[in-house]
Amino acid sequence: MPEFSCKGTTRVAVCGFFVEPSNWDDHHALEKALEMGVPGGLSGKPIDILVSLRECCEREGRVPSVYETCRRNGIGLEELEKPFPHGYRRRTVKLAGLRVR
Repeated sequence: MPEFSCKGTTRVAVCGFFVEPSNWDDHHALEKALEMGVPGGLSGKPIDILVSLRECCEREGRVPSVYETCRRNGIGLEELEKPFPHGYRRRTVKLAGLRVR
């Protein structure tokens, strides 16, 4: 499995999802965003969205739907797609250090 520095050494699965989501931090998200070609990188609202996903997952034990994510962050789908144009599961959830099961 590939490894990179983020709260020590972090293992990622073949598709790039964290093996241990608890190792995530915002440095990881910034690093992965550059690697994945996220337009403009990450700052402000996109980071808030990722933190919101992680908080929901911790609290409810699941990744929220696209609709829930937009509602909880006070944004529309277009606003969510702007920093994460290649999809909610492929980009947004992965950058949050989570995976949909």
